[in-house]
Amino acid sequence: MVRFPSLFRRQAAFLSRLSPRSRLRRILLRRAVLSGWASFDRRDLELNFLYFAPDCEFEFPPAMQTLGLPASFRGLEGRNEGINKLFEVWGSELEPLYLLDLGDRLLNLGIWHIRGRASGVPLDQELAQLVTLRWSDPGGSVRCL
Repeated sequence: MVRFPSLFRRQAAFLSRLSPRSRLRRILLRRAVLSGWASFDRRDLELNFLYFAPDCEFEFPPAMQTLGLPASFRGLEGRNEGINKLFEVWGSELEPLYLLDLGDRLLNLGIWHIRGRASGVPLDQELAQLVTLRWSDPGGSVRCL
C-alpha cells in the first residue's frame, strides 16, 4: 500500500468485485487487518491511518474512559491525539481473534492487552471494530470508516 499505491488501488478495485465467500478476498482482507493491527502495536500511526477515511471515529471502551481517556475522537487528527494520550500512559498490544466479512463491512474481534507504564497493572479488554468499506473512490481505493 505504501510502496506501490497504484497496485494497491487496483487490488482494492479487484477485491471489491469478489464475493465475501471468495477465498482470495478472505486472504487479502485478513492480511490488511493484521497489517493494520500490527502497525498500531508498533505505533506506526502514519501507516495505520492510511486504512481509515478522514472522517473516521474512534471510541475507547468504557473501561478505558473511567481511567481518564475521552469517550471518542473523530477524524484522523482526533484519532492521533487520542491514541497518543493512550500511549503516554499505557503499553498496548492487539490480539486478533476473528474477522467476519459482511460484504460492505468487516467486523474484527479481538483482545486488547494493555499495561500501565508506571504501575505495570494489566488490563485485558475485549475489542470489536466495525469497519465500513468504501469502494466508491474513483481510484478504487479502500477507505474505512
